[in-house]
Amino acid sequence: MAKARETEQRLIKSRKRVRDHGEVFTPDWLVRDMCDLVAAQCADVGARFLEPACGDGNFLVEIFRRKLRAARRLVGGRNDTARFRRAAFEALTSLYGIDILPDNVAACRAALLARWEAAHGKRLRGQRQFPVYLAAARFVLERNIVLGDTLHPEGTETHPPIVFTEWRWQGDAVARAECSLADLLDDSDSLPFAALPNNAFPPVPYHALAPLSADAPPPGVRRAVEAVAPGVVQMTLDL
Repeated sequence: MAKARETEQRLIKSRKRVRDHGEVFTPDWLVRDMCDLVAAQCADVGARFLEPACGDGNFLVEIFRRKLRAARRLVGGRNDTARFRRAAFEALTSLYGIDILPDNVAACRAALLARWEAAHGKRLRGQRQFPVYLAAARFVLERNIVLGDTLHPEGTETHPPIVFTEWRWQGDAVARAECSLADLLDDSDSLPFAALPNNAFPPVPYHALAPLSADAPPPGVRRAVEAVAPGVVQMTLDL
């Protein structure tokens, strides 16, 4: 009985969240087994993945771990080179997530950011320019891991329309274009809101992406971030 209760605690945050939102987390062993079914795609640095109910990011983090391993193989096992930094950044732009709860969104961003930073070698992390790349990574996560209701991509009274950024790589420069998920699902004719326009941005060096706003999350979000990745709490406050 005690063991069953312990397992339940690992898979849910609270009974209220299960009741209100149907929130149940997938155990790590099952995440790994499911990712094994698409192992080739997980090993493709640029292959895109969307998790429509990402929770705190257990699927996306595992996929990202495999992409980073593939990135190291691409550069001969090194993780302290500019080529690895470029591949790791491309892998980050390929991951998308949606969740209906703001603390899950913050926790997912924090977990991916922590994995991205830890993947770089000590020499790269020690470079004076590394905080610029870190800010760019946060910029990507703000646009790729979003708050929304996947069942209502056009938006509701309590959740905004879901808009994603497509990252288009041109050498070491990246262009981006914004598009609503409703448009991507080709369901815009039946939506109550006008289709969102595509906003295109010119290519820039990927480390030159605009910095994020410094709006701090509410206390509940901070607690979630501290639980998932205490080492990046201060960085995540910039999300």
